[in-house]
Amino acid sequence: VAIPLSLLAAACQVGYVFAARGGYLSLPSRQATLLLLLVGEACYLAVAIAMGGLAPILAPLGEPAAWPWLLVAGTLGAALPIVLFQAGGRRIGGVRTSILMLFEPGGGVVLAALLLAEPLGPAQVAGGALVLGGAALVQRGAGQPAEGMGPALPEPAAEG
Repeated sequence: VAIPLSLLAAACQVGYVFAARGGYLSLPSRQATLLLLLVGEACYLAVAIAMGGLAPILAPLGEPAAWPWLLVAGTLGAALPIVLFQAGGRRIGGVRTSILMLFEPGGGVVLAALLLAEPLGPAQVAGGALVLGGAALVQRGAGQPAEGMGPALPEPAAEG
């Protein structure tokens, strides 16, 4: 089950990058983000139902003490990064924005080490070096847009 779900996650990420880069051009970044979050949530719920149900997903909602943490996680861990990704994709292009996203796992490892006293071993350092090395290799070819990709897109004007 893990391999098909991993492939589905990768396909969804590719679809997300393309939608963030060129989809919803008539919407400002914040509104496009809301739409992408709602579509992502619908897909997440469909996979959860297919995998056995919603009980594990709904369990935290029954604990009022968890609500502030859910709000922080939803705001800082989901909404804000997606708004920034959406805006970045339109300003500097999808390829460069995707390359910048490669810093996210490394940042998470460093924050876990600093804030949660998680061990930072050779495997984590080697993994981070591989990710950053891959980003450097991809960036070397990112100077010119790929054929058919075009330049970064302007941000639509916000209404009212």
